[in-house]
Amino acid sequence: MGFQGAWSRPADEEWTGRLLSPSSFGHSASSGSFLWIDPVKKLFIILLTNATQGDDRIPDVQREIGESVLSAIGE
Repeated sequence: MGFQGAWSRPADEEWTGRLLSPSSFGHSASSGSFLWIDPVKKLFIILLTNATQGDDRIPDVQREIGESVLSAIGE
């Protein structure tokens, strides 16, 4: 991901780049929590978790939840 300080931009190879506009920004934590804001689509997604850091499943779970939320609201 292209990090800019604590914030990231959507990456084409990740779910963020496939489903969020290039104007979106967010942060994904190693504990599983994430916050993504898309001003173009006028939406935001917040996931608060307390997973074990270093768990290899975290990126997959973040993607599945993000994709599920966006498909449920028709984005």
